[in-house]
Amino acid sequence: MEQRDFFISYTKTDKAWAVWIADVLKRNGYSVYVQALDIRPGDDFLEKMEEFLENSRNFIAVWSKGYSKSRYCMNELRAAFHEWNAGRINCLLPVRVDDFPMKALYAALVHVELSDMGAASESTLANAVRRAVPRPNAAADTPELKAEAEKLFQLGNNCYWAEDYAMARAYWERAAAKGNAAAINALGKLYEKGEGVPQNDAKALEYYQKAAKSSFTAFQNMAKLRNKMNR
Repeated sequence: MEQRDFFISYTKTDKAWAVWIADVLKRNGYSVYVQALDIRPGDDFLEKMEEFLENSRNFIAVWSKGYSKSRYCMNELRAAFHEWNAGRINCLLPVRVDDFPMKALYAALVHVELSDMGAASESTLANAVRRAVPRPNAAADTPELKAEAEKLFQLGNNCYWAEDYAMARAYWERAAAKGNAAAINALGKLYEKGEGVPQNDAKALEYYQKAAKSSFTAFQNMAKLRNKMNR
């Protein structure tokens, strides 16, 4: 089975939303797996869901009251969360399509709020996806560029432990520009602690939110900082 950019998980009452989301993603250059379009009569449903998850780089949960009450959907979301935590999924993006609250664990994730299927919602969705997954099949996914970004991140680490925070920041910014989530998270730590930069929780949170799409450590840092800022 081919690798695609997104697996869209939804419950049957939100089928129209899922098909619409798939259409928006396709028109913005992304490839998708979605039950309504990719499962044929006679296919084994559970087997196909497993294949879609295993062969998708990113995961969208179409969150609603119905989704939260669906055992199958919540199992898919939990499996995706586990895969994201393990680094096998790049981005886990809930898309909330009604006012039903998200469970606390997933509410801390960066997510998209939609209210209708008008042009404003399409723009909201497309912009959010581009921020989360900037370029489908990007060159930054190549082993060579990933290795280069990792090397820059490690050089930044060496400077940090030598307390040369300015040089650490310079290396980490270069690694972050190549998509290295650990470097983005490290920049957040610099701003949270005020090491070599003015202390700035809002700036730190911005970095954590960006890195949290592919780093569980950054996700934890983001949640802790949000709690601290809300006290």
